[in-house]
Amino acid sequence: MVDGVKAAFPDAVSRAKRVVHIDKHTQRFDRDAAQALLHLAVPRTAGLYLRPAPITEVLTTNLLPVTEMPPTVHLAPAAFTDYRAAGAALDAQGQRASGWILRDGLVLSFHSLRDSPLRVLCAGDPERHETVEWADSDDLDTLHRFADLLSRTVQSSYPDLRWHKDRKHMHFRATSRLGPRKAGKGPGSRGRTVFGPHASKSDPQRVGFYHHAALRTRFRRLGGVWYCQLEPDYCFTTDGHTEHRYADRLLAGIKRLDRHPAVRGWTRAWANYLNHADLFTEPRPVQFGELATMTVDRGIDDRCWGPAPSGAAPEDDQDPSVGGQESLDTVLAAVDTDTRDLLSLLQDGDSDGEPGPGAPRRRSPGDKARSAGRRTSRRAGTNSARRGR
Repeated sequence: MVDGVKAAFPDAVSRAKRVVHIDKHTQRFDRDAAQALLHLAVPRTAGLYLRPAPITEVLTTNLLPVTEMPPTVHLAPAAFTDYRAAGAALDAQGQRASGWILRDGLVLSFHSLRDSPLRVLCAGDPERHETVEWADSDDLDTLHRFADLLSRTVQSSYPDLRWHKDRKHMHFRATSRLGPRKAGKGPGSRGRTVFGPHASKSDPQRVGFYHHAALRTRFRRLGGVWYCQLEPDYCFTTDGHTEHRYADRLLAGIKRLDRHPAVRGWTRAWANYLNHADLFTEPRPVQFGELATMTVDRGIDDRCWGPAPSGAAPEDDQDPSVGGQESLDTVLAAVDTDTRDLLSLLQDGDSDGEPGPGAPRRRSPGDKARSAGRRTSRRAGTNSARRGR
């Protein structure tokens, strides 16, 4: 403000008159004066930090709370040390039981081991333990066993999903006639195409690959509550069963295009699917609530951010893990597809019916430079969650 006063009285004559002339049209003290005041307040030798105005935000996490689980855990000394041999023993009985794990010389399941096909896996008398003893335990080994059992039980509770051993995820099975299938309709999502064919770019009459919506899960106990952490993923096959020879390239391509709206949409679709139940669905042993949310009294108003500096570097759109410095188009050309095809997978089923702000798209270097100074949208992987059951 000292500089402003000096500017109003530049000489001895004006200082003697002690009169300031104000133009009400150009010097009105309104909201437009904020930038001028900030400019005067900036020190000549240092920057100026102004805390953003406090705002309230509701954050939606990718954590799905476990609301119900079986009351007892069954365990017994295991007759087998690997899953292949154990599976063969079950197949020999003509029955395929699921929802069990082998760990530390034990076979564990939420199902009875005494009077079920799983009895063949036992090398000794089964025991029963209250689930709460495991769920609330402070022993890390016990918690790891319990989380593993929850994960395997959930994987076997959805017949439409198949476990991919190498990718460590579960994905939707192909439909009987290899036609598209949608799932995940519910609050916040119109559902998404969880399996479908993609035509070859060079020959539209030929299917280039099939995409399968996939999901990685991790069970965690936070604040005394068990959650299933959802991490959407993708799987690509040549015929609905055999993994595509260029699956890594397709995955690298889609990861380059993946943005917050797509992750959010797929997370909601998966949450809706895992929660879906109707008259024809048997009650699942592990059941979930709605995605955990949290309200915070701190946030950043995007309108407070100015344009990116002229020298800001454009967003890096390269993935060194596949193809080195190859462009995205070059990576996808080897798979006989293009960016538009993958974008249709990401934008499919947006809750508002059309791509919203921040929807994934190919951007020019100019667009990237202009947006480099804006706040990056929060991804769905917030690690906080509500406390309580």
